[in-house]
Amino acid sequence: MDNVLLDSNVIIWLHETGKFKSLIKNHKILITDIIVEQANYYISSYGQKVYIDLNKFAIENELTIIEDAPAEELSELVKRIKNSYLPEIHPGEISCIQLIIKNQKYKFCTGDTQAMVVMGGLSLRNQAVSLEELLGTVKGIPPKFTKKILNSKIREGEIKKIQNGEAG
Repeated sequence: MDNVLLDSNVIIWLHETGKFKSLIKNHKILITDIIVEQANYYISSYGQKVYIDLNKFAIENELTIIEDAPAEELSELVKRIKNSYLPEIHPGEISCIQLIIKNQKYKFCTGDTQAMVVMGGLSLRNQAVSLEELLGTVKGIPPKFTKKILNSKIREGEIKKIQNGEAG
């Protein structure tokens, strides 16, 4: 079973829809420190703040919280992304991407299309996984979590890599 790093947008959607426990039962989930901070709540359809206690899931051994990549490595990756004319992405995504660069056994699941483009530009197609692939067919899944969008955005990044020089 692959180790899957989740982005905050994935965690929040899974909690909003009640699908988080199903995912963590069927996959080895890893979450970085920065993602824990970013995905600590969401606003319900009733306008209420709903807290997400990812530390509780870690204590119960249902997921693993791992340290972010070192700041120096993150800084180097940000420079590499900028020099390759790839889109800017959030710190949590940068940390996850740096970790999958270092450990090819990790996969990254995000709904952020810019992060998907970066993954393509860095030749990380094999380390990308859509939420749709992890959950199976789910009624009402947003397009940004589908395999079709993931493959399209990865391809966009691969094209940028060719057009602007080697990034990966």
